[in-house]
Amino acid sequence: MRARSFSTVLLTLAAACGGEDPADRSFTVRDSAGIAIVESVSPVWGDGEGWQLSAEPILDIGVVEGDPAYQLDQVTDAVLTPAGDIIVANAGSQEIRVFDPDGRIVRTLGRMGEGPGEFQALSGVLVRPADTIMAFDQLHRSVTVFDPTGSVTRSAILGEGIPMGAPGALDDGSLVVASMALDETIADLRTRLGAFARPPASLVRYRLDDPVPDTIGVFPGLEFTSSELPGAGVGVTVPLFGRQFTFAARGDHVYLGTGDGYEIRIHASDHSLVRIVRRSDVDLQITEAARDSAMADILSAMDPELRPMWEELLPVTPVAPQRAPYGDIQVDALGYLWVSDFYHGSYRTPPPPSGWAIFDPEGCWLGEMTVPDGFRVFEVGEDYVLGVQRDELDVEHVRMYGLER
Repeated sequence: MRARSFSTVLLTLAAACGGEDPADRSFTVRDSAGIAIVESVSPVWGDGEGWQLSAEPILDIGVVEGDPAYQLDQVTDAVLTPAGDIIVANAGSQEIRVFDPDGRIVRTLGRMGEGPGEFQALSGVLVRPADTIMAFDQLHRSVTVFDPTGSVTRSAILGEGIPMGAPGALDDGSLVVASMALDETIADLRTRLGAFARPPASLVRYRLDDPVPDTIGVFPGLEFTSSELPGAGVGVTVPLFGRQFTFAARGDHVYLGTGDGYEIRIHASDHSLVRIVRRSDVDLQITEAARDSAMADILSAMDPELRPMWEELLPVTPVAPQRAPYGDIQVDALGYLWVSDFYHGSYRTPPPPSGWAIFDPEGCWLGEMTVPDGFRVFEVGEDYVLGVQRDELDVEHVRMYGLER
């Protein structure tokens, strides 16, 4: 972005975020070389306003005992098709399970292995036009395409480096993938005890019919630090409250956040930056109580066999200079941006965030949305939220809640 003076753009009532009276406006919009910068200082929604989820799920898939098709293990993604079927990535069996709108099993695709239609680290699914299903294997950076009959029609390797989550998809059929290269960063940190570093994350757009990738940009990736590990010398790990790179794709826009302040950048399909969404009310200081709470959350979700080791490691793990401002981002079917509270997504499977900030399509902060405790959001539709949740017996369920806007 070129350095130039900013001018505040006064919005008319018709153009104002949320349609509120400009005198009571809780946001500002500035312009820089055609890029809208929307900064909110307080939410538009007042007390008692906002969106709500249904008190109970409107669909629940998952059982403790019975048909193995309904016994879920390590669900990494779930999406809804236009016909209402639910596509579930079940990484415990490396299978894609297709359920009808009533939650009945229809078919199973894929299995564990390294051949066509087989997976080692199933981490995401996408539904494309004509009922095509795309599945992503994070270990091999590969995407596999299934036709409506369940046959594999093609597969492709998406770039190099370590993928940072499953791909997103744009309306033109292209896929958006983020990946990181760690070798140089890790080697450097081993020589600088207590240092912090963020290896670059490349955000790349792929078309399966074009072997030449299209780089959207290179951004700061996941934050790492070096520390003295008990009995093991200098080790490289993720700091407590460290910043993360996160992104989402919807329609013809890519949304990304680096955690450097509360800011989400929105790029058009030609990669141009069109909007920056900010909040200026977020306190990023890390208190001792917050540190203790974070360690307790991480340990509570840890495999019991690994917990003793982490009980030693976490107290000596460096804490980031300031708290990362948010965790995941989602874009719903109507173009509203959902930004979750921060959570330690890099430590195995900590409890997912229950608080989400909602921004309208113009970037104005509307307010907060709360989802049930332990519910990991995968997809937000016009009138539903789909995700995975564990019950009191620690059994996984794919659940859909109704969304009242």
